[in-house]
Amino acid sequence: MGESPRALTLTFFSTGFDFDGISPDPEQMAKMYTNSPISHIANIKVPVHLNLGTLDKRVPMTQGLELYKSLKALGKEVTANVYDDCHPLAKPSSHANIIINSALFFNVALKRSRIEMASNCSV
Repeated sequence: MGESPRALTLTFFSTGFDFDGISPDPEQMAKMYTNSPISHIANIKVPVHLNLGTLDKRVPMTQGLELYKSLKALGKEVTANVYDDCHPLAKPSSHANIIINSALFFNVALKRSRIEMASNCSV
């Protein structure tokens, strides 16, 4: 059985460094890049949906926008929503909107996946 496309929601993760206001050294920068989704962008083969917060101090929104634009430039399927919220995106209005938009995203992505799988089946 072949590999089937799956929907993916990317979550940025911490590199484990303390943010003490001192600029990272080259080794730390290399580790941060290696751990970043942007370094694996060519390997992304599934639809991606990003939820970005304008007030996020942990992962600046510019990083999410860079990922979005890079995926688009490579012809990858990507959508994004931007919220006036911080990293957890926990405001009730944000949370409700994320649930709705995530359900819509997965509904489309999974429906497309089923159609592609069916078209690859031989009778």
